[in-house]
Amino acid sequence: MLKSILTTLPALALFAACAAPNKATVATAPEIAVHVPNVTFTPAVWETAGSEIIPTLKITTPPHTDPVIYSFHYAGDGNVTLPDPITLQPGETELQLKQAFTATAVDEAMQGMVSVVWSHPKTQSKVVGKWNVVQRPSILQALRVARADTLVDNDKWDATYAISVELDRTEEWVDQDVDLNRVVVFQASAGNEKTDPTLEVMTEVAIDEFTGIPRKVIPTGPHRLYVVCVKRPRIPARKRPFLQLKVRSGGDELERFIKLPF
Repeated sequence: MLKSILTTLPALALFAACAAPNKATVATAPEIAVHVPNVTFTPAVWETAGSEIIPTLKITTPPHTDPVIYSFHYAGDGNVTLPDPITLQPGETELQLKQAFTATAVDEAMQGMVSVVWSHPKTQSKVVGKWNVVQRPSILQALRVARADTLVDNDKWDATYAISVELDRTEEWVDQDVDLNRVVVFQASAGNEKTDPTLEVMTEVAIDEFTGIPRKVIPTGPHRLYVVCVKRPRIPARKRPFLQLKVRSGGDELERFIKLPF
């Protein structure tokens, strides 16, 4: 009887060995690759004489499966107040600022850099975007106005003005993209009543678009050129109307009042 039991043990051991799980063949879950994003700003450069701005942020990255944080840091001269960090939940791919970047006025031109730091729970924090900031005492240098009735059809308009806005020159050590990314806002108005003149404003005009631009307004450096056409109201006004011109850029502002000839 004992001999019979002993002879069956090797067979039972072989069966147990075959039934035991093979740890080497157990499949493991694949790791999800972490893709580092890239963040760009619009405008590409922020030029300011003391202002605030909410730029457009564009992020290029595949959807992520963990919460990630985008924070902002400033290095350089001047004083720049930064918005709070942005947290993106899994699957979100849009960066939207709820607070503005703010810069105070300065006494001399200077340049700094805003960096975007991306923090992911499964990897080290990385700088994923940079934004140049140019701070200066002024941006708008001069606003020049000249009568220019020959530029347009005199039968349609009663007065036409050519207006040039000269901008500060960009220093050699400043990011030269400033000239291409300057945001200049031009406004012309003469009231909004029935007795006020009608206006047509042509913005971002090139000098070669018109022949006969008055020499008085032809700029010698960085500039913006505008043409304003004025038509007198059908109902005469009690007071002589004025043309109000206002230009703004990065917190700097120029304003002129032009007495109209009717």
